[in-house]
Amino acid sequence: MPVLSGLNGGVSDQLRLSFPLGTNGAPVFTANTGFAVTTNLATAPPPSTNGTFMGTATHILTSGEQGVRLTYTPARPLTGGLALQTAQGKPDFPNREQGARECVPASIVNSLQYLDAVFGLQIPEADIRLQTINDAIGWDPTGAPVGDDPLNPAWVQAKQQHMRDRNLPIATELTTNVVLAAAALQAMMPSKSGWRAMRPVWSASPNWAVAATR
Repeated sequence: MPVLSGLNGGVSDQLRLSFPLGTNGAPVFTANTGFAVTTNLATAPPPSTNGTFMGTATHILTSGEQGVRLTYTPARPLTGGLALQTAQGKPDFPNREQGARECVPASIVNSLQYLDAVFGLQIPEADIRLQTINDAIGWDPTGAPVGDDPLNPAWVQAKQQHMRDRNLPIATELTTNVVLAAAALQAMMPSKSGWRAMRPVWSASPNWAVAATR
């Protein structure tokens, strides 16, 4: 599996990797394991010569959207070449605490707080509260509402309307365009003369959300 640091290259980082053992319902207490770290694509698994004690943990994964289930596919060999570019946000990018299935409103709040701090938008504090966004998009404990069109979820439309109603200088663009997503990430990186000052925009899709500028 690829091991990607969120802190970019040359920075010490610690990652925790979790993966299923394929023994659903059957407890496993020990296993032969092996690992190797390489900058090249692995063509074969490393030798499993280490005896490792297994712990147990329960993970509940949800999409954060009402009625939308996560889709799982079997692991398969990586294809392609080296990554063409990387991007990272400011080190102090907000990361609000959130509850179960609260990833959509939390990512919106993180984005608003980031854009307000970087671009001096003077967004009222009341508009950067998690409860405010929960109410605005119609969130409930089952997640953010999707509605009849999964490609244009109800929570996205509600967020767009909320920003218009509050006269906030925030645009929301729904996209599955990888090039646009990469450009949005790239815009968050520092330039030689400081952080890029461009018109704030927040891009989101049902599968990922990113605070960005363009």
